[in-house]
Amino acid sequence: MKYNDFNNIVLENSSDVCSAGKDTFALAECAACTNPKTALDLGAGTGFIAIYLASKGIKCVASDISDESVELAKKNILKNNLKIDCIKSDLFESISGKFDLIVFNTPLVQINPSFTPISRYVRKLFPNGVPLIPTLAFMSQSKKRKKILERFMSGAREHCHEKSVMVLLIHKMELRLFSKYKTEIMNYYGDFRIIKIMSLK
Repeated sequence: MKYNDFNNIVLENSSDVCSAGKDTFALAECAACTNPKTALDLGAGTGFIAIYLASKGIKCVASDISDESVELAKKNILKNNLKIDCIKSDLFESISGKFDLIVFNTPLVQINPSFTPISRYVRKLFPNGVPLIPTLAFMSQSKKRKKILERFMSGAREHCHEKSVMVLLIHKMELRLFSKYKTEIMNYYGDFRIIKIMSLK
């Protein structure tokens, strides 16, 4: 698939990896607005955000916990003739170095099998892409997401310098988890917010 509005990026998609959607596009644009020289894309999925940033001349590292995502992202990086390090990592586990920007497309729709029939029903009621599915998924996964976000913030400190920023997509109810940091809401996506967190140093 070709994304004409995003520097003509070409992506291959897979049923095993969540495709780039409106939330991903918004996150990529917000991330690019921070004007970094170096960036880390955590939870890279198809690699869209890292590829978009690299197409703007930003030196990127892309990572994901999923083998399928890493392999797909590597294919997509090659398709776009870009040089991006792409590695498997559970958050910062296999990451080294410091970055001007850390982007985290938090896992919104980790829906367990019992939740799938509900999601199908809601999709029938709201076919126009109203972001209710991510909201319902958030409600079913909020405790797990809280742990992931806490781990993210704990690990991010080691990979930031004084002027580093982080850009995340989170649910509005998760804003309180970041109350002790200097944050700015960059964009809205239904009940979700794209936030920028200033340096942790």
